[in-house]
Amino acid sequence: MTGEGSLDNQTLHGKGPYGVACRAKVNNLPVIGLSGKIPLEHNENLNQFFNVLFAIGNQPTDIPIALECTKLNLVRTAR
Repeated sequence: MTGEGSLDNQTLHGKGPYGVACRAKVNNLPVIGLSGKIPLEHNENLNQFFNVLFAIGNQPTDIPIALECTKLNLVRTAR
């Protein structure tokens, strides 16, 4: 399980979640991505490394509120 603020094609250019996903795939482990923002449409590039992506928010919101609710949303989604 790994994550960042936004999981998108930029993630695949050496960011931490990409490194975690690569190591997991080498060991035949599934990879769950948790993020504040994920692509709305199917993304074949990301799907090569992540088995599933979850956006942690309940609804669209502005950045200050999203940051304030990050812990709660992350715990809720992970459960």
